[in-house]
Order: sequence, then structure tokens, then C-alpha cells
Amino acid sequence: MVDPEQYAELIRKGNPDFIEVKGYMFVGASRQRLSLKNMPTYEEVKEFGLLLLPFLDEYEFVSDHEPSNVILLAKKSFNRKTWIDFDAFFKNTDDKYIL
Repeated sequence: MVDPEQYAELIRKGNPDFIEVKGYMFVGASRQRLSLKNMPTYEEVKEFGLLLLPFLDEYEFVSDHEPSNVILLAKKSFNRKTWIDFDAFFKNTDDKYIL
């Protein structure tokens, strides 16, 4: 999580509609190779993601999910209409998820 300007350069080359800035999670088999100190905090992930924005004029912050250690940036042309309603997603009725 260094040099946001060069990350932004790579992003501009790929020209994605969405950018998911996500930190490593200390789970599964990765725990055999890495330690908990390798996992950035949510605040660090969000800070780095927001540091990208000054170099990416056509993108904006649209959403985040702290338990997943992730933030979502999207092209401004989506007009912030892109998000996941996590409360609705996890609402369980008759063993079916409803959105």
C-alpha cells in the first residue's frame, strides 16, 4: 500500500468501471505463510483507496464494507447508484435470501 500514483496509472490503463480496494484477510491456508501483522486494518485500506482518487478524476468512492476489509470505487458515470444493501442481502426469510 505504497505509491498510489503508480497504482492509479495501472488502473487508468485497465480502465475498469469498478475498483475494489481490499486488504489481505488472515484466514484459511494463508495463515501458514503470513501472520496477522500482514493484514492491514480497515482504516488503512480505506485511507489507501482514498489516496488513489486525486489521481483518478473519473472515479469516486461509492461504498465500503468494514467486515470484509474493502472499499469500492466506481466511475462517476454510475452516479453512485452502485452499492450492495448488505442488510437486505443477509435478511433471511424462509431460508431464502432476499435482495
